[in-house]
Amino acid sequence: MAFLTISQFKTQVEVEKAERKVTTWTELPEEVVFNITSITEKISEKYGACFLLEIKDSSGTEFKIWGPARMIKLIEDNLGKRKSAFFISLGQRRYNKTKIVNDFDIIFQDGDVLIDDLFDRL
Repeated sequence: MAFLTISQFKTQVEVEKAERKVTTWTELPEEVVFNITSITEKISEKYGACFLLEIKDSSGTEFKIWGPARMIKLIEDNLGKRKSAFFISLGQRRYNKTKIVNDFDIIFQDGDVLIDDLFDRL
């Protein structure tokens, strides 16, 4: 096995960072339809159960984003059904004058994927 040069190493680090990057809700373009392709549960000491969504837009661009708890609840309400989950970001809004929430619209259409199969629970 050949040893990596510093340039090769730095390039590979940047590629791997890009693959791991989680997009923030405010970075998501509004009025773009996204399809949820997978959901991974992560346990955080600070926040408890969190859900990382892998999503894709109509051009095939993939993103990773933390799923709002309200969205996860709506998805879980469709467990056992063959549906595709689509959503659009509506940005952020104030809730009760103090809390900022990530707002969205979500729909479920008949599809080939069992909603349960989206979840990759650790």
